[in-house]
Amino acid sequence: MKRNMIYVLCMLLAAFAFALPFARGSREINLDTLKKPLAPYVTDMEKKDAAWVRKQYHLDSAAYEQALVYGAASAMEVNEIAVFKQADKTKREALQKLCQERTDRQLKSFQGYAPRQSALLEKAAVYEDGRYVVVLIHPQQSRLRQLLKKAW
Repeated sequence: MKRNMIYVLCMLLAAFAFALPFARGSREINLDTLKKPLAPYVTDMEKKDAAWVRKQYHLDSAAYEQALVYGAASAMEVNEIAVFKQADKTKREALQKLCQERTDRQLKSFQGYAPRQSALLEKAAVYEDGRYVVVLIHPQQSRLRQLLKKAW
């Protein structure tokens, strides 16, 4: 009886260990798959390239594995959605710090003469979620956050 119980427990443990990588929330995605679900939120924005990321975030491409960044088409707007993928925790923390510094610089620039933009920047979200660092400066930030959470 005791031997059967140990056998069953070992089998359950093995099954859980096998299923763990497939558990929701630990999934790794290619950021290009986010383009379609983000489309309704980026109609007045444009996709930014690595040169723009380097200039605005002070990040070279070695700081992240993959990036998907949308920013305002106009210099007078601050809407921005950025998702950076980085598996290394130390690099991810440094990446998050640089992203926060970017939003702080923007807030400082827009304070005093662009109240609507300043309000968006004050509510900006810069956070780490698994292997990803996310920057959300958008009026529909909570919806975007849910959308991204579902993606991984």
